Amino acid sequence: MVQATSSQQISDAFDDERPKVSDLQGADPLAQAAKKHWANNKVSKFKPNAVKTDFYDVLEKEGFRYRSLLILEQLQFLER
Repeated sequence: MVQATSSQQISDAFDDERPKVSDLQGADPLAQAAKKHWANNKVSKFKPNAVKTDFYDVLEKEGFRYRSLLILEQLQFLER
């Protein structure tokens, strides 16, 4: 049996609020971690533990919110 999904549940899942410039420049914990690891002028080495603690754990705690994933996309998470 397929359960009906209300438009409110869909809206909540995608977290309608888009990231703001302030989120990308440091107000968000993911942006702060990005600045620490790659969004600066220094060349940095890949740190698997940082990916787990600074990014994955934050995403998991938030329930992998769509908004947080958009922030990571704007900060070029996969490219870096």
